[in-house]
Amino acid sequence: MPDSDLMFRGATELAAMVRSGEVSARELVEISLARIEELNPALNAFVDVDAERALAAAGPGLTVVYHAMYEGDPASVDALPGGVEWRKRLEEEVPATERHLAVHEDHLVRVTERDRPLLDGELLTVFTWTGPAPEVRMRIDALAEAGATEILYAPMGPDVPRELRVFMEMARTR
Repeated sequence: MPDSDLMFRGATELAAMVRSGEVSARELVEISLARIEELNPALNAFVDVDAERALAAAGPGLTVVYHAMYEGDPASVDALPGGVEWRKRLEEEVPATERHLAVHEDHLVRVTERDRPLLDGELLTVFTWTGPAPEVRMRIDALAEAGATEILYAPMGPDVPRELRVFMEMARTR
């Protein structure tokens, strides 16, 4: 499917495509940013486009899954996309006595170069609450209906105040 076709689909359809593995969340971000870069000179619709911020805010929540699984049983990450390569690189490059600290380097703060290849895949929407605001709102509503009265939200990336503001705005909608 041509990248341009994706830009004419709704957020709900795109989220379903990410969940099915047809396209990754990272691919959608990169395609969107390329389209903005292509059209914005004529449209002047965006004042500030920060590709790294978009990827930085989405990634740490997923990479922490690999970190936690590795700590519990290093071989368990082999079942995740890119896990075999990630574990091999980690174990070849980092001495065993330093591995715990290396695994948790920038843990929940930013995506390291070693972790960056892990951002490609449907797991982002499975293990994190990354997605279109209406979809995340539905997940919050489902928790409330199940009896939850609180949620833990851990904003990540270089602009935590922005992430908090956007999440709060989404969470207040009904």
